[in-house]
Amino acid sequence: MGERELIDVTFDFRDDTPPGKDSDKSSPTLRLYHKMLWSKPLPSGRVFELDDTTSGEYLHHKSDLGEFHLASDAMVASFRYLAMVKAEPEQLAEFMHIGYTMGGMMLWPGNQIDGKWTINQERGCNRRIRDRVDLTMECIRRHYLSEWSPMQDCLARYADFFRLFGNFRGFVEFFLLQDAVTVDCDAVIFSTPFSDFTTPALPQTMSEYRKYRQAAIAFIEARNRRILRFCSEHGSTWPIVDTRSVPDRMEAVLQLAGQHGTRGQLEHAMRVAAEKGLRVRAHKTCLMFTPAADATRCLFTLWGQPDKDGLKAWVEIEAFTEFFSVEPAKVEEQLGPAGWRHLDERRFDALLQGLLSLNLAC
Repeated sequence: MGERELIDVTFDFRDDTPPGKDSDKSSPTLRLYHKMLWSKPLPSGRVFELDDTTSGEYLHHKSDLGEFHLASDAMVASFRYLAMVKAEPEQLAEFMHIGYTMGGMMLWPGNQIDGKWTINQERGCNRRIRDRVDLTMECIRRHYLSEWSPMQDCLARYADFFRLFGNFRGFVEFFLLQDAVTVDCDAVIFSTPFSDFTTPALPQTMSEYRKYRQAAIAFIEARNRRILRFCSEHGSTWPIVDTRSVPDRMEAVLQLAGQHGTRGQLEHAMRVAAEKGLRVRAHKTCLMFTPAADATRCLFTLWGQPDKDGLKAWVEIEAFTEFFSVEPAKVEEQLGPAGWRHLDERRFDALLQGLLSLNLAC
């Protein structure tokens, strides 16, 4: 079993928090889970390794990507201080229990800049946000589009953090927040009626609050399921085993291919990938072709060293359908079935022609 598979998405982080302390700061399990989940490759392919041994820091990252001081935050507001919410103590207790599981937790930059509010402070104190995850996500979506939001100035102070993820989709997918947005990542799913931050952030009636609570619980539970799937697929935390730069690793694979007469084919595949807007990641003996939005997901892989049956390849149909607006049958029609195959010259050309013919719009 990998380390990530030990994550328990039903664990209430208040259970191992000392009395009178804040779980976001004092739950050792929460801190460990954050480190295990988010120490992984960014959309660029660079690994975002989190350190929990830096004195005075919750989690810390320092590399040529920059230095980031990260703190935990409960993403979903229960509004437990409202009188109408207190009137349903059993439902509130259930809501808060779910809210303190991993699906309800998030990492933000925790360092103040110029003595101004952090993202966590801005979320809680800004009357147009009120700690709501959907309103926060809308502000982040607009940040990536350089559009106004009530958190505009605050998010701009942490632009280097958001730049790590490339775009809004990259941010959403890195932190497994897909259940807070539409499938195409073009819009946020709001839990109450929304009109450009002019509608109240606080639910105004008990009926409205119940709808909000139901939507919030559904989001946390869906994210918990997504976290479980991620942990199952990527059980071990990501090891950093190759310290060579990306260009060095790429050239090493191409040199290997040159020794076996396949360099021209791999370079042709790289040109086609660039034309289709895909990423290419070099591993020890192969090139993995990925969506631009997630450099950890394999679309297909080509090995530099062929065997007696031709160039070795692996194709993953499901990843195409997950990231692009294309049906599985269409992918299979153009690329062939998922799994292993060996490519002679004709089949290799057919694979690349099939890739060119696919509409890889997100």
